[in-house]
Amino acid sequence: MDISNAAHNLLGLKLKSGWNVIEKIAKDKNSTGSFFSVAYKVEKDNEICFLKAFDFAKFFNPDFPGRSIVDYMKEMIDAFKYEKDISNLCKNNGLSKVAVVKEAGEEEVLGFTIPVVPYLIFDMADGDVRKLIKFNNELDYAWKLKSLHDIAVGVRQLHNIDISHQDIKPSNILLFVVCFIIIRRCCGCCFGLVWEVVFGTSP
Repeated sequence: MDISNAAHNLLGLKLKSGWNVIEKIAKDKNSTGSFFSVAYKVEKDNEICFLKAFDFAKFFNPDFPGRSIVDYMKEMIDAFKYEKDISNLCKNNGLSKVAVVKEAGEEEVLGFTIPVVPYLIFDMADGDVRKLIKFNNELDYAWKLKSLHDIAVGVRQLHNIDISHQDIKPSNILLFVVCFIIIRRCCGCCFGLVWEVVFGTSP
């Protein structure tokens, strides 16, 4: 156990907000981004969600030697705050094709050198586009076109509130399995499941 950093040791805890931390999500070797965070699966009231914990230890172990530690700290804090603020802007404007923060908070875990853990909680996606790319030959054109439509709608929604995504890539195109009965938006069909395509970030 890393006794210096609570962000890596939330597993098994119940947060003040009522969420139970039930699984630590290992970072995929092919994933990009999320350099400043640790990912967990959390549960409350039988709902499973994704928690992104801010990793303060990165301040003291910078991945870019030669840079000012002050500049590095500012970049990390700005990135975390920017993600939360942008997400709240999207939520307040009712964007349906952008994954938004369900809840944000800070947890203090005593016994660690760095005991405070700011976090963001999102709906748990069923994967991202990378999950299906390897089955590309089995995906029909209807699924591909509907998925492109979902992505285009997401981009348009962002542009309508003066936001430019600037990092559109497979790991930021999330997939959600949705029930056939409650489909309200354009979805794609693949292997008997209905997938909703939404902008967001993967661990």
